[in-house]
Amino acid sequence: MQTPPPGSGGEDGRRRTLYLAAVGMLVLYLAYMARAAVVPLLIALLMAYVLAPLVAALERRRVSRIGAVCILFVSFFGSVGLAAVLGLPPLVHEVRSLARAALGEPARTVGARLSGDLQLLADAVPPTTFGEFQKRREGLPAAGGEEEPEGNYERKLREVRESRGEKEAQEFAAKHAGWLVGRYEEKVVLYDDRSGNGRFEPGYVFSGSVAVSRWIRERVSNPEVAAAVEDVGIEIFPNLSEAFLLHSADVARGALGLLGTVLGLLTWGLIVPLYTFFFLMRLEDVWNAFVGHLPGTHRDRVLRVLARIHVMLIGFFRGRLLTMALKGVMVGLGLALAGAPYWAVFGALAGALTIVPAVGPLAAGAPAVILSYQEGGTTTAVLAGAVLLLSEVVEGYVLIPKLVGREVGLHPMAVITAILVGGALLGVFGVVIAIPLAAAARIVWEEFVVPAIKAKAAEAPGAGPVP
Repeated sequence: MQTPPPGSGGEDGRRRTLYLAAVGMLVLYLAYMARAAVVPLLIALLMAYVLAPLVAALERRRVSRIGAVCILFVSFFGSVGLAAVLGLPPLVHEVRSLARAALGEPARTVGARLSGDLQLLADAVPPTTFGEFQKRREGLPAAGGEEEPEGNYERKLREVRESRGEKEAQEFAAKHAGWLVGRYEEKVVLYDDRSGNGRFEPGYVFSGSVAVSRWIRERVSNPEVAAAVEDVGIEIFPNLSEAFLLHSADVARGALGLLGTVLGLLTWGLIVPLYTFFFLMRLEDVWNAFVGHLPGTHRDRVLRVLARIHVMLIGFFRGRLLTMALKGVMVGLGLALAGAPYWAVFGALAGALTIVPAVGPLAAGAPAVILSYQEGGTTTAVLAGAVLLLSEVVEGYVLIPKLVGREVGLHPMAVITAILVGGALLGVFGVVIAIPLAAAARIVWEEFVVPAIKAKAAEAPGAGPVP
């Protein structure tokens, strides 16, 4: 028996394998470098893969493929929109309440607070000439105008105006105007001589934002919405104009970044549904073309591996997503019935973190119990803990076996590591696909690498080609 000569089938096979591996690594590297364009494509492919069985079910009912895809699109995006309309308002309200509890009352940014104080400064110092303003500023200390108010200035001024009338409010404002001017005089950039007549008056952005917000408010029937609109107009817009005047370069960079983010979201909102529609229309053709190009000697083995991966993905995506939704609703309603605060936030958090073993329930449960104790006492905290514990039992013994079926077969540490690596490489999308991708890699390892290692280990010592 002789050693196969160079260029024989065995050596060519190894070269081909190395060549394909090098090409694969290059493709992965290029895909990572162009991930901004590749990720929407992968998301669309994933959505098409998850939704394809529904299209097939409609086709079995004698619905054309394009009709089935259109029905699915309308149903899917309509359901998402309805869920957003019904679910987002209470969730946003709970998040704001939680922010107030964490950051203090009221939970307002420094910039919004400053812009509100500038409006109060305008009440205390009506538009006048710059010279008169400076005289008033210099004369305030002698008149006692530097006195610092007790408590919150804005709240006190509002209380005086509502209880004693406008005259008392003006006296209160004048009494503390020096203190307010001394505190914020370097920030009075919203007031300028914009008309060129030497008068101290609000700038275009400030006065324009107030006018627009009040015009909108007059046309909004809901008082709460109207008040929020005016708050945005009076507080946020002046704050933005002040930031522009003081930090124009930073604002320009931030504006460009915001514009890029908005354009990116719009692009994703257009491209992902378009890609998904295309894949749903042509997914079967893509699959047939892929199978047709597999090497005949390895086709059965590759299809067997892909079948295992398919079963795993079906169990993971459809089962896990449904499990996350059911657990989120269960925890949210349970916490609400228990009287726990911020139940919508912690319900959504518990559902979203279901994907992370051990760490997820702890990250969602511990804050819920602590805040329940702080705001509702021991009984509320115990009830909240019982709700969270019961949800874990139901998830582990009912939802996972019934909806997910066979687990992905990964150790919890492997799951956490995969999530961290996926998030570092591809952000949120990487977190979503980390676990199924790691499980697919495990299946490929078991089918291709482990048999080769076992075969190599089974060789007799010193075995090799006979010269």
